[in-house]
Formats: sequence, C-alpha cells, structure tokens
Amino acid sequence: MANERHFVCLEDALKAMPALQQCWMALQRLPRIAESEIIRHGQWKRTPTSGTLYCSVCDKIPESQIETPHCPECGAKLTPSEAHYG
Repeated sequence: MANERHFVCLEDALKAMPALQQCWMALQRLPRIAESEIIRHGQWKRTPTSGTLYCSVCDKIPESQIETPHCPECGAKLTPSEAHYG
C-alpha cells in the first residue's frame, strides 16, 4: 500500500548504523537538562554606610558576615567584595 508507513524501532536502527549508535551512546552520557543545575554568579557586596556584607544575587545578609565562595542563602558562586572593611 502506498500510504502504509513503516516504523523502525530505535534499537534496530542503531544496530544497522554503527556511527549512529556511537552518537546515541555519547548523547546518553551527557547530563540531562533536568539533572543539571544553573550556576548563578555574583559578588559579595558591602553597604556603603555600615559595611554590612550581602549577596549581589539574592540581596540577603549572611549571619556569619564572612566572604565564603558561595552564598549560604541562595547558593550562588560569589567573588570577593571590592571594598574590605575592618
């Protein structure tokens, strides 16, 4: 029949084409979008009047007031602030 369509199982197609199989296997090793995390980047900032440390991503003030590599509130990867207050 002219309108009859033939559907091929993906496994059968992969067996028939070794190059396609290698590509498929490489794709399977990549992390899925849902499995990947979006890494937010920001900077530790200090308020101009009191010098209080806060995150430039979430604007929250950490209790410790220590410039850590990541914000304890939002998890953003942060670089040190430009102004250091004693």
